[in-house]
Parts: sequence; C-alpha cells; structure tokens
Amino acid sequence: MELFRLNEADRELFLRLAYDRAVMEMNYGRVFREEEAERVFQAMLRLNAAEEGLGYYRAVVPGEEGGAIGLGGLTWDEEQERAEIEYMLLPQFWGRGYGTELVGRLLRLAEELGRDEEIAAITAPKNVRSGRILLHHGFVLVERFRNEEGALTERYLRCRGAIAVP
Repeated sequence: MELFRLNEADRELFLRLAYDRAVMEMNYGRVFREEEAERVFQAMLRLNAAEEGLGYYRAVVPGEEGGAIGLGGLTWDEEQERAEIEYMLLPQFWGRGYGTELVGRLLRLAEELGRDEEIAAITAPKNVRSGRILLHHGFVLVERFRNEEGALTERYLRCRGAIAVP
C-alpha cells in the first residue's frame, strides 16, 4: 500500500466515500450533505497545503480496481496535544486486511514525524472491524460519548510505551 497526499484530483474518491451510506454510517453516523462534503474536502486540502507530513492521503493498492481503496489522515489536535488518525475504505475493500495496513502506515507516518507520543482514533461502536483494527495496533478504548450530532462514539488512544492490560 502506498499513500499519496490528497489533492484536487481526489475529489471523486472523497465524494464516493462521503456519499456512501455504509461508509459514512460507520464513520460519521450519516451521509454528508453536498455543501458539507465540499466544506470538508476543502478543509482537507487546506490542511495539506499548510502542514508538512500531517494531513490526508489517498491509499493506493497497486493492482486493485483503480488503485485507490480509500483515504487516511493524520492530524494534530492542538487542544489535546496529540495526533489523531482517520481512515475510510470503499466497501468493496472491507474485510481484506487493508484497514489494518492503512492504520499501520498512518502510525509509521506519525512516528516518522515525531507525533506518536499519544494518538487518538474515533469510531462508531457498531464499527466492530475498526475497533478490532485499533486494538490490534495497541489502541485502548478509553471513552464512549455522544458527538455533536448526538451519535454514540468511541475514542481509542495509543500511547508510546504503554502496556495494554487484557
């Protein structure tokens, strides 16, 4: 798997993800509205233009349909002083190990950038696969809360040097 900085040419991929009910139910609890999808995509591009290394990436697996299988992001939460990873795969690539590989690539990127002291990830409780991927990579479920839209959400954390207790 290779990661390429998200750019304007990736709009179609982003919109395929943003308008896919199965993808968005697992990530945001609902499909984006058109103006919201555009606002989010533009924010991703602005972050990519402003930050070196941090930002959003197109995940590509050579030999797969069109190559691009989804998106991943590594951002910095100034308030919490920690990195956060995000990832979304097109449904036809679910259950094939690509989510695990994508999270691993994002974690390596965080390490290369020196942003791996503490890393957060947020997912929906019904997104069991994502939870398993995060646990596999040493994350621990630390909080269940309602997001700004009232959807139940889970926050996972991974701290460098921490030992998970079964």
